Amino acid sequence: MINLKNTPPYGLDDLREIMALLRSPDGCPWDREQTHQSIRRNMLEEAYEAAEAIDEGDPEHLKEELGDVLLQVVFHAQMAQEAGRFTLDDVIDGVCQKLIYRHLHVFAGEESQDALATWNARKRQEKGQRTTADAMDAVARALPALTRASKLQSKAAKAGFDWRDVSGALDKLSEELDELRRAALEGDGDPAEELGDVLLQVYFHTSIEEDAGRFTLDDVADGVCKKLIYRHPHVFGDVSVGSTGEVLSNWEELKKREKHQDTQADAVDAVARTLPALWRAEKVKKKAAKAGFDWADVSGALDKLSEELGGVKAAAAGEGDLAEELCDLLFVTVCACAAAGVDPEAALHANIEKDIARFRRVEELAAGQGKATGPLSREEFLALWAQAKAQLKHTR
Repeated sequence: MINLKNTPPYGLDDLREIMALLRSPDGCPWDREQTHQSIRRNMLEEAYEAAEAIDEGDPEHLKEELGDVLLQVVFHAQMAQEAGRFTLDDVIDGVCQKLIYRHLHVFAGEESQDALATWNARKRQEKGQRTTADAMDAVARALPALTRASKLQSKAAKAGFDWRDVSGALDKLSEELDELRRAALEGDGDPAEELGDVLLQVYFHTSIEEDAGRFTLDDVADGVCKKLIYRHPHVFGDVSVGSTGEVLSNWEELKKREKHQDTQADAVDAVARTLPALWRAEKVKKKAAKAGFDWADVSGALDKLSEELGGVKAAAAGEGDLAEELCDLLFVTVCACAAAGVDPEAALHANIEKDIARFRRVEELAAGQGKATGPLSREEFLALWAQAKAQLKHTR
């Protein structure tokens, strides 16, 4: 058992100390095992839960969720400090410098009629974008996969990569489903800077709430420190655990008590509505599976997927609600991913990366023929796309 030097209310320095203690040899086995990659999704989920609290307009809920985001920043900074890469102070220094550079109309007397336009212009100068492929590549990889895919499709459509109508897209979907069935049944950036951007959002929202007299950053830090202590009774209390699995089980049980989730429907309803749709569907599916809503193996999920595709084709022909049928197909696709042990967000992002590489190669091939991608006919574009696909397949 570890005794903390300070008592509530806690502050940011206390949060740093608690995280360092949890990662220490006498701390929590689960916290010690974590890496930047293993808790990557946690960072994103906490940000979406904070967004839901903003939508609700509930200051107490927002204070709690901002604390969870802050915890993720401190967690990553602690791991980086242990590896000798950077510290939380480096994160704060970086975001302060960025704020000053992008607000020269405040800190250097520079004239600006449109602060947002100035911010975006300076951001573009930092990033540098010239071609369509550059613009596609610049779409954030941490966006929800469906949102990212939609933004990329919009950019690619401007260069001719699009279907004339829904039937063409459905034919491609059937082709991909056949490939999925065979496969299933046969066998960048500066981390300190990016953490600083997250921390900036915590400070920004907290400043808004402090101006309104609702809560401060110290209140946020105090809340997350209390939560960490309460959910780590094996570190700060007299509870004994034998494995990281037991740590997680205890954590989930304590969390359910806090959230007052008595039934499986309560648990399903509690999944944040602001999560990326694929993640939300996956989490709902996992909770529903505990009540018996599941397939015995991946083949059952694929059979259901084929059934749903038939419904989409019928709706496209005027026999049903196309939007509803497409949503059913998408949800069952997520279920098939779960049955196959595939993270749907990660899978879609991987496919997006592949398509960006193919699009870049198309631009190179078109340039070699003295052409730009924009004026290409659909037939010319698809011919180059097939060529790029074949070339990249052989270079993997």
